[in-house]
Amino acid sequence: MDPIVIDDVAVLKCPICLDVFDKPKLLFCGHTLCAACIEQLHNSSLELDVPLACPECRRNVDVPSSGVENLASNFVIQRVLDARRFGTNNNATDSWAQADSDIDGLKRFVFRLKQKERCLKESCTKVMDALRREKVTILRKGDEVKQVSAHFASTTFRLQDV
Repeated sequence: MDPIVIDDVAVLKCPICLDVFDKPKLLFCGHTLCAACIEQLHNSSLELDVPLACPECRRNVDVPSSGVENLASNFVIQRVLDARRFGTNNNATDSWAQADSDIDGLKRFVFRLKQKERCLKESCTKVMDALRREKVTILRKGDEVKQVSAHFASTTFRLQDV
């Protein structure tokens, strides 16, 4: 029997990270995602206190209490990935597809880094604004303390004069 050749690498990409699957896991609805992507979705759903929904079909998905790692692996996808990785179908088309996939992955990585940089800049700006407001408040309180102190000092001198 001839091996099945998959020319379109899109079927080997996670719909969340759009990268070639890493530890492909099967959801109970039958869709496949990277283990790390499911973990991120699961953590987000826990933080937001909403049920985890499959990003493909929007069905609610239960994650085992023992964690994402205990979801069933998609062995079919993993075998195809292993075959590509270890050169079973080692031809020029596969090499170009892999190169395109790597370039796409790098572009997504750079995009994510730029997003994180923007978030950090926004956070830094918020922190600096909060510090400026706090400084103004502290200076105002300092002035109030000086006024009270001066008032107290003048009152003390008057009492001594009496």
